[in-house]
Amino acid sequence: MVDVWHGADTGRLRFTTSVRAVVKACLELIGYSGTSRVELISVPTPGSPEVGSPAAEPFSTLDPERTRFFAEMHAGRYAAEDDFCVSMAARTLLSSDPAGSGWSFFVSKRSARTHDQYTFAAVALWEVDLARVPELRASPRHGSAPFSLVHAVVEQVLYNIGLVLAAAPTDIDIYGLRHQAQELVRTATANFIAGAVLAGVSLYDHGSFLDSISALPYEGRTGSGAILALPPDHELTRIRMRLRSPVPMRDVRAVRKLLEAATKGADLLLHDGSIYGFGSARRGRIQAEAPPFSFRIMARGTWQFEQGRRVLMQVRDGSSRLPSATMDTAVDRGSLKKRIAWLLPDGAAGALTKLAVSLHRNSHGAMLIISGNAAQEAARFSAQAFPVEPHPLEPEFVASLAEMDGGILVDEQGRCHAIGVLLDGHTGVREDHSRGSRYNNAARYLALDGNPEASKGSTRTIVIVFSSDGMVDILPPYPRLQHPSRVKQSVEHLADVMREPARDVETTAQAVHIVDKLRFYLSAEQCQQLNAALDAVEEWPAHVLRPRRFFPDLRMDPNRFFSDRS
Repeated sequence: MVDVWHGADTGRLRFTTSVRAVVKACLELIGYSGTSRVELISVPTPGSPEVGSPAAEPFSTLDPERTRFFAEMHAGRYAAEDDFCVSMAARTLLSSDPAGSGWSFFVSKRSARTHDQYTFAAVALWEVDLARVPELRASPRHGSAPFSLVHAVVEQVLYNIGLVLAAAPTDIDIYGLRHQAQELVRTATANFIAGAVLAGVSLYDHGSFLDSISALPYEGRTGSGAILALPPDHELTRIRMRLRSPVPMRDVRAVRKLLEAATKGADLLLHDGSIYGFGSARRGRIQAEAPPFSFRIMARGTWQFEQGRRVLMQVRDGSSRLPSATMDTAVDRGSLKKRIAWLLPDGAAGALTKLAVSLHRNSHGAMLIISGNAAQEAARFSAQAFPVEPHPLEPEFVASLAEMDGGILVDEQGRCHAIGVLLDGHTGVREDHSRGSRYNNAARYLALDGNPEASKGSTRTIVIVFSSDGMVDILPPYPRLQHPSRVKQSVEHLADVMREPARDVETTAQAVHIVDKLRFYLSAEQCQQLNAALDAVEEWPAHVLRPRRFFPDLRMDPNRFFSDRS
């Protein structure tokens, strides 16, 4: 253990890289794409020389005296081990330091302790990104539950990393955690739900029960409906029918049968791990301030955890994710209109929305391609589609066309130009291996990074993917607001780092990662600046993936996607 932390910079870097890989793998699994930083931070033990390791921003070097002061303060509040108190103190100091402005910090509760310092794993999440994640609203039932699925996942990952740190830290142990990412997310999901509803039995089992209930057909029909977590004596509870003998959630077949009778205003009611009747939540001030929690079955193998109308988390085939357009089971008309206004400002939003809604009625999946260059694309696709004379589509006819393989290509006014379209693109670019061919074909087709040489006319295109399991995706994703100064600083930092990329491999890798996530926002001048710096590099570090060349994205609109408040 000592060799990892003393006189072995390579070992420490390798260990840090492994910790970052674990955090990244877990956050990617739940669909969180916000900016994050991961670091090992060191805190001197009492009486030792001030040897706290300098840390990269936003992590600051922790002052031993201030850390000890806050640790003793936390010790007076919690009956906890010294590690826990120092961890809480470190988090307090990181959050209060000017370098940490704009970041939310998480610190492992256990450390690797040597004779002169504690070493913790710490994660920082950019608050602007984290603020977009749906969080629990005030409720007397959730106590100290994690605020969101992201909080739960980060805390669970750091808990497991802390166990490794306290035992015998080796990069092999952390590498093993990376391959347990799915299980870490599953445990975090259970903790998140359990902390929110405080059920009488393990919510890990509830997750398994809900997976089984949502996947179980009843006389050939896919289930749908909601399970409302409310005690029978709660002032919000309105019981329409009460069972004499509650049905435990583990009896998945019985619960699935009861779900068949559930309807709006008569959800299944859950308390202490059992279904006790049918009912709903009363409207009023309390519900507005602290809505009850519920589990909603959306499609076969798909359910979501909600608080009131706010979707906190979605689960598909046992995999938990943040809510997004990829989990919708109906066409999000508002989301579609936003993309039309962005990419096809002259588009007939009403007609296009009607086509999309009609297409969703098919039984096996479909794809609607809305292009501002439909005539040119129909000609280019002639070998892998059936071009047709441009003609307005009637909604009733759309469902029939969807019965054949391939997508339907329409222009911005809703006129059809081709049917049976098989999209092309660059293999490996922005694919999601958990999704089917329709989704990945659309993702490849649209993943252009604004490169005019590869655009093929699809920079003015929206693709709506209807999967056979009921999921609906509207691509491309709508970009988030970004602060222009953050883009500028990140570009300048990477250009500066690329002058000597091998001097600090860790800093180089982090700088490349940050700018890669900001590619959409880069101007032509910034792309030229980065490409010039990239061309000047004679030897790129072997352990850092060399970035692809940079191109301004033709879809970027500074007036739409830059904000001084982001």
